[in-house]
Amino acid sequence: MIRRLKTWEQFEKEFKSFADEWTKNYDYYDNYHIKYNGMIWNITIEMKKMFGTEIEVRKMSKKYRRKNYTHHGDIGVGWNWHELWFEPEFKEIEFIKKEEVML
Repeated sequence: MIRRLKTWEQFEKEFKSFADEWTKNYDYYDNYHIKYNGMIWNITIEMKKMFGTEIEVRKMSKKYRRKNYTHHGDIGVGWNWHELWFEPEFKEIEFIKKEEVML
């Protein structure tokens, strides 16, 4: 399935202020190490570049799924992604108010 990742700016805005830890590890390929809501995420600089784009992923089976990651994508390298990093699959429906309808 193809899913669109949130932009890095959206991701930071949503999670950084609530994260228990948000560190950039310059010693190890500029990875981000994030602790959020009992989860630990490691985001590589290559993964960060993909935020805001559509990527091919598949849901991890229950056998391999952990709270830290829910999806896997073989994009040159097998990276794991979390459901919260993606934009919603469905857009909101705007309903017409009764007053707006003319019969």
